[in-house]
Amino acid sequence: MEQDLQLYEMGYLLKNEWSEEKLQNSATELMVKIQAHKGIIIEEINSKRCHLNYPILKNDDAFFGSIKFLCARENIKKINDDLKNNQAFIRFLIAKTGYKKPSKIKSLTPHKRKERPEEKKEQIKEIDKKLEEILGN
Repeated sequence: MEQDLQLYEMGYLLKNEWSEEKLQNSATELMVKIQAHKGIIIEEINSKRCHLNYPILKNDDAFFGSIKFLCARENIKKINDDLKNNQAFIRFLIAKTGYKKPSKIKSLTPHKRKERPEEKKEQIKEIDKKLEEILGN
């Protein structure tokens, strides 16, 4: 069962009309719903007031919050359905995030300089001799 758990992040907007107490109750209710569907809360970012760029359901301001949690894939639909019926939320989005394993680090080995073959040096000497012959005559 633990292998089926995936990391999700949920961002939500709560109505601005409510008191601080109701906001806390809504956030607590959200966490209870996640835990009721066998979710494990990892992190919660408390709701903060924000101005919306455009009105959503006749609201110009809202409280934005976020929760990270582990949950089985099958239970996300149930959580989603529960939250759609809740009038406290203007909008919410559940997104699957994942753990990224660090890629293998390539060891940095110094590159050895390739020595120039002596043939090129000899060729340069031959070219110099030919130039001297041409220019000297």
